[in-house]
Amino acid sequence: MVNAEDASFYRHDGVDWNAIEHAAEADWDKGAMAVGGSTITQQLAKNLYLSPRRSVFRKLREILIAFSLEDHLTKQRILELYLNVVEWGDGVFGAEAAARTWFHHPAQSLTASEAARLAIALPNPFARAPNMRDPGLTRKAVRLVRLLRMQGLIGAAQERAALDEVGAPAERVLPDRAPGSPGPDAPAGIHCRADNARCQPARGAARPDLPACHAPSPETSAPTTPAPAPPRRSPPGRPRLPSRLRRSTEQNPSSPRRPANPRVNIA
Repeated sequence: MVNAEDASFYRHDGVDWNAIEHAAEADWDKGAMAVGGSTITQQLAKNLYLSPRRSVFRKLREILIAFSLEDHLTKQRILELYLNVVEWGDGVFGAEAAARTWFHHPAQSLTASEAARLAIALPNPFARAPNMRDPGLTRKAVRLVRLLRMQGLIGAAQERAALDEVGAPAERVLPDRAPGSPGPDAPAGIHCRADNARCQPARGAARPDLPACHAPSPETSAPTTPAPAPPRRSPPGRPRLPSRLRRSTEQNPSSPRRPANPRVNIA
């Protein structure tokens, strides 16, 4: 769902300004507000608090509400709410209801092809219903299946079955990645971290939406050396005595000592 609706979901603060800019240019060329450029957070704000009517004023309110949602909720909670209120047909709200309506089983039992077909139906499930066959929708479904394979969520056999089910039997299955390789269709500028745990951009913030790499083998894993302990220092406000005074104090046990702080027992 994130790959289909909002690929930068885990990186933006509620609004994808690049998508807004592209949508504004497309709307200007068409002379109408046909493209919204909304993120998942903005779509949740619209579904919860606003009407579906398109206008510049509603878009501004949508942006403000999206900022507030990002400030008060985690990304996981925003995604969970979105999947439970988004519409997948006439009177079909939420992923669970959509899975049972279109595929007659729970959402947790969805196959890769079924999940892709539900994802590409949004944001207009009436014009792009999951049971609709269209060359453009098929290309979108193939792209999502590829992403699932790249992220390690499905294997080669599942990818083959999903491509056949979405109507693309001529598409080839992606080859297996070598350890440390981000995959043939990974975005440009992506490399694997030193521990091969996850592909990440060479610069900038981490991207949890990128595919995971193969874990390093025990033979190639570099041993970790514990950091040396910092030198002990005297507490502030209590200077350390010179060595000569310390020796004289230790040799004279009758030297007055400061009594310990008494303990107070509260009945």
